[in-house]
Amino acid sequence: MRRRRTAKAARIEAGLLLAAVLLGAAACGRGSAAGVLLEAGDALRQGRVEDAISLYHRATTLYPDSAAAQEAFYWLGRVHRLFKDQPQEAVAFFRKAVALGRLSPYGEKSQKAVADIFFSDLKQYKKAIPEYQ
Repeated sequence: MRRRRTAKAARIEAGLLLAAVLLGAAACGRGSAAGVLLEAGDALRQGRVEDAISLYHRATTLYPDSAAAQEAFYWLGRVHRLFKDQPQEAVAFFRKAVALGRLSPYGEKSQKAVADIFFSDLKQYKKAIPEYQ
């Protein structure tokens, strides 16, 4: 036998749904790790490289030892390599990302980026070999 929903149960269900939506929106807000990373990405896409760098650093400071920090270190490495032409600094940021988890997506990308920098940018082929492994 199927139970009919009462008006009170429908209001409670609607209230719970609204609360879940609001909590989800708050988690993606500018104050969260995801929000800081989104803001940094927006700044980078708009060509505001220094603002992006500042925001990525903010993510690493506010959320250390997290997936957000690892992603921020990865992007700091990319920015320093591609926009600032600073491969040594990029390697340092990529290594910080790897230190937070070698087998995660950003850890793997960072490890490969280190190898690519040694091979392509710095022409240090012997250093590149173990980085590719």
